[in-house]
Amino acid sequence: MLGGLADAYPNAEKELGITRVILESLIEIGNPFFIVSKSTVLLRDLDLLSAHSDIVGVTISLSIMNEKVAKKIEPLAPSPNKRLKLIHSLREAGVSVDVNILPWIPDLTETKEIIQAIPEDLKITLSPLAVGENRTGIKLAGRKYERDAINAAYMNEYRMLGHHKNTSWIAPSPPPQENNPYNRLPQIQG
Repeated sequence: MLGGLADAYPNAEKELGITRVILESLIEIGNPFFIVSKSTVLLRDLDLLSAHSDIVGVTISLSIMNEKVAKKIEPLAPSPNKRLKLIHSLREAGVSVDVNILPWIPDLTETKEIIQAIPEDLKITLSPLAVGENRTGIKLAGRKYERDAINAAYMNEYRMLGHHKNTSWIAPSPPPQENNPYNRLPQIQG
């Protein structure tokens, strides 16, 4: 995996081209891998990704559709509209692409709008905002969020939208393995 803890395409990648060299090396040895990113710089490497779609997958993070809010929370990331275009461009090029709604943030993540904007054949994974160990809350965008309130709002959203076949909802869980990605909520039959 490229980009599990930090974006595989940081802004410096535009000039440095280090990620492209890593992609070429992984492709050369034929090792399957996937990329997690928010960056439209990824399109620079579309030739490699589409030519080797049998071993490459891409996951794009998109938590907020509101351009102004997204700019406050992720000031260096491409706008939500640019990320939606990136998702569609990757799909059209034959690249396996998924979407992460990570973190899902109460009152900020427009879950229904994101699900509607993503083609139904693409997988969407959701996970609630993590608070971290030894804390009960976190401050984000000038607002304090408490773990219990986050998880209650997330579960309410799941009950309303968990019937979409292309969604996978990570079950909220406390530290030390907060929101463990291997624990999923069941698909709601609707």
